[in-house]
Amino acid sequence: MLSPFSALEAASLFLTLVFLIYASWRDWREREVSDRVWLLYAPVGGLLTALRAGFYGKPDPTFWLIGLTLTSLTALALYFAGFWGGADSKALLCLALTLPEMPGFCQPFLGLYLLFIPFTALFNTFILTLTVTVYAALRNLWYKAEGKSLFQGFGEEPIRRKALAVFAGYKVKPERLLGNPSLSLAEAFTPEGGRKLSFRFKVGGEPISKKALAELPEEVWVTPQLPILVFLTAGLVVALLFGDLVLGVVAWFLSLI
Repeated sequence: MLSPFSALEAASLFLTLVFLIYASWRDWREREVSDRVWLLYAPVGGLLTALRAGFYGKPDPTFWLIGLTLTSLTALALYFAGFWGGADSKALLCLALTLPEMPGFCQPFLGLYLLFIPFTALFNTFILTLTVTVYAALRNLWYKAEGKSLFQGFGEEPIRRKALAVFAGYKVKPERLLGNPSLSLAEAFTPEGGRKLSFRFKVGGEPISKKALAELPEEVWVTPQLPILVFLTAGLVVALLFGDLVLGVVAWFLSLI
């Protein structure tokens, strides 16, 4: 039977997973999450943590406050840098409010994690997003193996930009862009009719119109617009089950020395 403290931890974890999974689903489908999600999640999550801190001293209030401050600064920095959207920042802040420490009943396999769990979840998120580059590279390799040209019409592009394209994007039919928030056009066209790669890694942007779509060639380069909330939720689950992937990689390299 769970102790009252463990029950509060379990409630915080359950609340977090419910809201993050729902927000991830919305992010995947619409690339938009209603503020009502965070307005419900934040106060309930904050209350559960305040009860643990007030009655049991865990988390330590000072530790919690410092963690919230650092999380706020990090979330805002990533937002203003354009690496993720407002919903992603709010999700990280809600996580810091609700689950600042590893629940006592969780024993990550690696045994390595930061004391302030939201940062472990964030680091795992960065690692997991790299799977997209692996997917893009494999897709482009298969495309080339079929005898198709990856860079026809891009003769003047430097090798380094072509190499970046192989890992950052892939080619699709233009109609895939219509009403699809998960893809953005990754090429531009010169007045002379030439083509050049034009990557956009920041979130947001205007959707492509049907008129512009009709003027595109048979296939175009695109970059995936990552559903960061999906990766953040996965990063938290990985943290709870395995720990911090970044620390795990560092520990592995140090063991080789």
